[in-house]
Amino acid sequence: MLIYKIEAQIQNQIENQEQDTQQEYAYSLHDQFENNYQKYSKKLSITICSIKGNKCTIALQITDDLIIKHTLKKLCQEFLQSIGINLIDIKQTEITINSYQSLISIAEKNHFIKDEDEYFEKIGFDRLIGRFNRYDYKETILFDNLTKKNIKEEAKNLLYEDTLLPEIERIYTPQKIKTNYGHPVHYLIQTDDPDVKNTMLKLLLVALNKNERIKSKRYSEVNYGPLSNIPGEGLNALYKASFGGTVVINYYNEENEENEFANSGLGVIGELCSIMKNYKKNVLTILCLPRSSEQIKNLFYEQLDKVSIIELNQEVVYGTRARQYLTQMAKNNNIKPDKELLDNIANTNRGYLTTELNKYFDDWFDKYLKTNVYTQYSDVVSSYKKETNIKAKGSAYQTLTEMIGLTEAKAVINKALDYYKAQKLFASKGMPLSKNSMHMVFTGNPGTAKTTVARLFAQICKDNGLLSVGDLYEVGRADLVGKYVGWTAQTVRKKFKMAKGSVLFIDEAYSLVDSKEGMFGDEAINTIVAEMENMREDIIVIFAGYPDKMEAFLQKNPGLRSRIAFHIPFADYSNEELLDILEHMAKNKNLLLDDKIKDKLLPLINTSLKEKDFGNGRFVRNLLEMARMNQASRLLSFDINNISEEDICTLINDDFEMPSQKEHYTKSRIGF
Repeated sequence: MLIYKIEAQIQNQIENQEQDTQQEYAYSLHDQFENNYQKYSKKLSITICSIKGNKCTIALQITDDLIIKHTLKKLCQEFLQSIGINLIDIKQTEITINSYQSLISIAEKNHFIKDEDEYFEKIGFDRLIGRFNRYDYKETILFDNLTKKNIKEEAKNLLYEDTLLPEIERIYTPQKIKTNYGHPVHYLIQTDDPDVKNTMLKLLLVALNKNERIKSKRYSEVNYGPLSNIPGEGLNALYKASFGGTVVINYYNEENEENEFANSGLGVIGELCSIMKNYKKNVLTILCLPRSSEQIKNLFYEQLDKVSIIELNQEVVYGTRARQYLTQMAKNNNIKPDKELLDNIANTNRGYLTTELNKYFDDWFDKYLKTNVYTQYSDVVSSYKKETNIKAKGSAYQTLTEMIGLTEAKAVINKALDYYKAQKLFASKGMPLSKNSMHMVFTGNPGTAKTTVARLFAQICKDNGLLSVGDLYEVGRADLVGKYVGWTAQTVRKKFKMAKGSVLFIDEAYSLVDSKEGMFGDEAINTIVAEMENMREDIIVIFAGYPDKMEAFLQKNPGLRSRIAFHIPFADYSNEELLDILEHMAKNKNLLLDDKIKDKLLPLINTSLKEKDFGNGRFVRNLLEMARMNQASRLLSFDINNISEEDICTLINDDFEMPSQKEHYTKSRIGF
């Protein structure tokens, strides 16, 4: 639906009337408004909001298919003429739903409608606006008058040339038939930078609007995550109100990570995709995901079935291209770039994203202002640097060191970092820089943090220059083995290309071993071995699985074992370590544990350790989550006025109970 504010001059002067007479006049138009609404099969609503002298303000709501046959000016003129008002100098402005609500409130105040809530219910907006609405969404109107040239230049500045520029060309390609049959594609943007995302949305939607692929300049944004409520009537109503326009779905991960609860959002993702498919012809959907969320992306693709998606991804640029980007940023600010700015990216083997380059430039520009323009501030340190000097927050390395146990994994990572530092030192002495293969095998039972360590290791490698990108791509047999002959090798190569500069984590790698020789699994293993060698300098492959089954996998190909530098066993946690993990998790969630909980939990954990397929850290996490649910039920039985903040933050003995066997054995793809 398109929503407009219409402002016009009244050609035939309406005489000033007393207040009672004005009300009677407004009341007399109610039936006229309703008849016109029914005349256009409830696809057009025209409501006068105010008449002051010869100025008239009108709220208009229309479905996009009516505009094909009519212009808004003509529709307004025809209706107002039917009630004795002739309009001239008509000005139309597309507005948001919230602005529309304000106009209808004015109409109610001036008696042109009886009750705004009844009105919103009639046109189907009651789930979005009105006194009882609780649905949270954000609206934006596109005002940018960008040309195709402007759009392409900004796309280059964002480093989206490989994906956005080809799509801009497709959008500007003339349609063979001048009829809007629906949306041929929808979009997926992956970025961690909100400014980059917003600029991307602007460029894409302006291009689509200029080429009449979308009729509305209004787009709505909603936020969902794994722990959100299942989308329902509110989102349905938003899609109905967005006919001819766009809905942007920002799907976030908890703490911006793909953790062990990634699959817990499956119900949310399923319903989001169901609603998206229901409205795919009339409403454009743009999915926005964090960069390191391949599993979440795959879940969306599984649910979207036959919906065509165009992915818009940032490029990773190296050396000369990265320096050109910084140089252009300096020129845009009328400053000549210097050696210090360009030395930020002296490492030609490392890749950079727009977000990183922008940060380099901002830091340099801040220093440039103080040392070259406002020299009186040269001794003032930025608040960011002050904070960094006090404490380095949230680094992957720090997170790893704080994790319980994992002695061998930590030792190997420290060894890898020491090796890299030594190589840099040797290079400074004139010795050639060499880069050894870093491929690894993680063996351990469920819940021993294999995937968590792989994710942290990827980020540590990025932070310390060992990898150019540093994302984690998790795959299994289904992601590597094709359905038909000839598909498997190209599928494996595609995954390796996607993970260039990052960590490719192959979970349950032993599942590639087939019962018969020469099957698709063998082809996958042989291709993996070849790609490990071809891309040995800018990818780390980590194979993971149960200890007893991984040996058969390693024996499958003679060249596989020799290409793996590190074999890291992940031991089962002891009783005390599991209790420490529980306390660490509780602390991270700002929860307090009753002093007597340890006496209850140690025997409970000891009993669980004896069960088959014990979940280790995952068992403890389930234990904590179950305790939080039990706590909620316990507190709800109290008088809410007597519940203190301490009660809400404290877990007691009675909150903890033995999870069911099903909960023990539930496998999680990410983390514990």
